[in-house]
Amino acid sequence: MSPVVIRPADPVVDYPAVATLLSAVSPSPVTADQIRAWDDRDADSRDADGVIRRRAVADLDGQVVAYSLVYREPFDPPGSFYLWVTVADGRRGQGVGGFVYEEALAFARSHGATALRSEVQEAAPDALAWATRRGFTIERHTYESTLDLASFDETPFAGLLDRVAGAGIRLFSLAEGGNTPELRRQLYEANYRGVLDDPGYTGRAWLSYAQFSHFFTERWFQPEGQFLAADGDAVIGLSAITCNAETGEATQMITAVDAPYRGQGIAQALKLRAVLYARSRGARLIRTNNDSTNAPMLAINRKLGFRPEPGLYRLIRALPEAGED
Repeated sequence: MSPVVIRPADPVVDYPAVATLLSAVSPSPVTADQIRAWDDRDADSRDADGVIRRRAVADLDGQVVAYSLVYREPFDPPGSFYLWVTVADGRRGQGVGGFVYEEALAFARSHGATALRSEVQEAAPDALAWATRRGFTIERHTYESTLDLASFDETPFAGLLDRVAGAGIRLFSLAEGGNTPELRRQLYEANYRGVLDDPGYTGRAWLSYAQFSHFFTERWFQPEGQFLAADGDAVIGLSAITCNAETGEATQMITAVDAPYRGQGIAQALKLRAVLYARSRGARLIRTNNDSTNAPMLAINRKLGFRPEPGLYRLIRALPEAGED
């Protein structure tokens, strides 16, 4: 058998195989085109200070048997890197994963890494044990929830949107609001407040507006799926969703309402708008993730009919000084 060769992933030659590896460990399918779209998104910020991204594959006898991803965003703390590895089913337990991990670790270290972040699916205890043996510990636990749109019944929520409107709160999409620069800025600020107020927030720096504005040109970004709640001209809440026509699934992202406006049904109404939008786009399923400590949002999801699924462990590892591993 030839030795395993690690090399940068080729978007044309390797991404179909990489997509197969990712789909095997992901709750929803991943396609080669999606990975290329991620690359397109990344290209906008690749020249920014401190941005590092590398996709690599392990080649054995002409077949891709493993994949690693290493990246650092400009808003990450100094020395903090994301590192993730997966191995084809038939090649696990043969040392391939450890070999690929050590090479990825060396790459991160060569760029100044002093701490690592990663993640494993809750439904993959072997992967968690593998990461634990390499010094990772659990930082956060997020829950995944899914909503079957074919069986979703909005009848129990009849009148919810009218009640919120009657209280003086206007609900509308970014597209309905004209997708103006001013409204985009308010969307960013509502996102920013929501991130900092999330129970799962770890104190990590977040995107600047210049970094956030790259989202507006990405393929996943749908102004029709960015729902805002406003009191007068002030945006006080949002719920974001995107639909993937390839997979027939929608991803529910952040939902947040400013503290003075909570307890009035606004978050539930925003999520209802998002659900109805996804169904109108032909999605069959919505996926969302929430931190395990975010009890209010988990309760809203249950009211809407979201079903709990195995979640995700977010992992961290502080790196010892070189030579102390």
